[in-house]
Amino acid sequence: MDGVSTKFDETGMVYGASRAHIMFKVILPQVRSGLVAAFVFNIIFVWNEFLFNFQLGGLKTYGIPVGLFTSITKGGQVDWSFVASIGTLYVLPLALVIYFFQKYLLVGLTFGTVRGEV
Repeated sequence: MDGVSTKFDETGMVYGASRAHIMFKVILPQVRSGLVAAFVFNIIFVWNEFLFNFQLGGLKTYGIPVGLFTSITKGGQVDWSFVASIGTLYVLPLALVIYFFQKYLLVGLTFGTVRGEV
């Protein structure tokens, strides 16, 4: 909440609003885009956690990246149809998340920038 001016907080207190009302009705709508951007990037980071799954998961509890990495070759040949199908299924949920949150993502990435200065 460092990016939001304290004037909004003080104005709400002057008009008799409670702390919860100020938080949910005044401050949270201003930082919603930044929170959504952080949420989307966190989903992408967790989704692509290859080394954690590969090292700690073991052979029976691996995710899609480790499964794709370990079963990419069959008999010395790369099975490109398998790679393409699993890659598409792997990227599709992230593409949908980014598609649905793209409005908030752009605003959240530029939140707090200073315009007009170099």
